[in-house]
Amino acid sequence: MNNTLKTLFPTYSNDLSDALKNALQHDYERTDRFMLRIQVVLMILISTFGAYSSGQFLFTGFSMGLTTAITFLAYSFFKGSALSRSIMASAFMVDSAILIQINGGLIEMHFLIFVLLAVLILYKDILPLVVATVVVYVHHLGFSFLQGIDYRVFDTPIMIFNYGCGFGIVMLHAIFVIGELIAGAFIVIRLTRQFMRISDLEDIVDSLNSISDETRQAASELSVTSNTIAEGASKSSDSLNHIKFRLNEILESVKTYSQTTKGAGEMTNKASASVHMLNEALQEINNSSKNISGIIKTIDGIAFQTNILSLNAAVEAARAGEAGKGFAVVSEEVRNLSQLTSNAALDIEQKITANIKRTESVEHLLEELVSIFEDLQVGINNVEQISQNQQIKIKEIHSKTMEIDQITLSNSVMSVQHKESAKELLEQVDRQQDVVNQLTYKFRIN
Repeated sequence: MNNTLKTLFPTYSNDLSDALKNALQHDYERTDRFMLRIQVVLMILISTFGAYSSGQFLFTGFSMGLTTAITFLAYSFFKGSALSRSIMASAFMVDSAILIQINGGLIEMHFLIFVLLAVLILYKDILPLVVATVVVYVHHLGFSFLQGIDYRVFDTPIMIFNYGCGFGIVMLHAIFVIGELIAGAFIVIRLTRQFMRISDLEDIVDSLNSISDETRQAASELSVTSNTIAEGASKSSDSLNHIKFRLNEILESVKTYSQTTKGAGEMTNKASASVHMLNEALQEINNSSKNISGIIKTIDGIAFQTNILSLNAAVEAARAGEAGKGFAVVSEEVRNLSQLTSNAALDIEQKITANIKRTESVEHLLEELVSIFEDLQVGINNVEQISQNQQIKIKEIHSKTMEIDQITLSNSVMSVQHKESAKELLEQVDRQQDVVNQLTYKFRIN
């Protein structure tokens, strides 16, 4: 039983997806709007041309106006609902009954029933067809009975058939209406299933469109990112080349500085050795000066003794009288020479003593200078060691820079490849979008 109901009324199944329910609801609302327009057209045609032969314009206008007002209220408050579809179907059959009545039951006017039943198929729902069939059956059965008893309203006879009435005729008409109901139900079921399939396909197409848009956006972002990476890689490569150039300059400067420091160290060693040699020479000069000072003292002693001897000789010459005058003169000269010798020796001794002091002062300064040279040599050795360490570090940095340069070059190549891939992806997305647009166009035409 449930399967039969689902087959006859698939749009009322609880198994439908929300997207399909929304699509059906939108289609019902759109069809309700179309049926309301048909009702307005029927009101105009029946109130004018339909009532022309009988002249019942007032009755027809009022009846059709009332029917149209009811359908308008149904559309306004129950748009897209089963109640709205049922009211629209009932109004169509009432329109047919009005047309039949004002034309005295003319059999040709019954054709409008079949036309409107065919129009109700657009709802893709069997319920309006069933409601319309029930309304037609009740109308034919009731009006046939009233026509049979010659029932009148405001002296106007109730008419359903212009060639006589009876239950047999009503049943014959009912058979044709039920036949159209069955045919319409079959068409409605097929249309509904087709609509569901198309709705599912439209969902797929919408998903494809969404995926295409997202893919296009992703491909565009990939292309932009690839361009940015390529530009960044190019700038990084230029910067790395500049860094390598500067590192080479620094390395050469450090090498030159190291060589200069090494030369300065060698010169310092030579200067230190020369200072040592100078210090030793000064010590030898100092020792020689001291020896000379001893000799001068000896000479001074000899001069002193000579002076004493000359004095003794002068005394002896004075005792000798005339015989010792020549000797006295010689003795005086010897004493004068010894005095001069003593003074000269004393002067030389003083200068040598002063020179010894100066030599000792110079030796002290040379010792300080040797200490300074030794400290300078230690500093130069440290600087040389630091320069060597800097050379090692700079070479390591240069090696890492080369590795980074290789990675940057690889990134640049990959960014170009990604850019080409993004371009191909965009072309594929465009082709896919064209196919999706063609499918969408065909579905909309269908």
